[in-house]
Amino acid sequence: QQNPEDRVHMHEGNHDVVHVHASGVTWGHLLANLGFGVGDDYLYTDTQRLENTPERTLKFILNGKPVATIRNAPIGNQDRLLISYGPESVEEVISTQFPQVASNAGEYNVKPDPASCSGAVEISTAERLRRAFWF
Repeated sequence: QQNPEDRVHMHEGNHDVVHVHASGVTWGHLLANLGFGVGDDYLYTDTQRLENTPERTLKFILNGKPVATIRNAPIGNQDRLLISYGPESVEEVISTQFPQVASNAGEYNVKPDPASCSGAVEISTAERLRRAFWF
């Protein structure tokens, strides 16, 4: 049993790299851990709900391709995700905004986890029980 934050988080203060510690983790899991809510046509931030209107639309660009939803999409190795909200077309977002999404995840795949990372140390059986039963 893992806490949700232990399964997926931003890597060691680097807000360009998602660190996944378990299989099956989705973009929805990550966004929930960061305090966001996401659906197919909305995104809750800490201050507002962004939703599709005639003037602005929410766009999800995964690895340079538009996708209808990311909520249940598993996070793949070296995936690049852009969430854009505005009047721009999908084509404009892909050509002007997506190239700014960092592509340095591969560098972190070959580095050891820092000691401060929740996945850097194997969790003991006692710790697993404590987390499972909250004692």
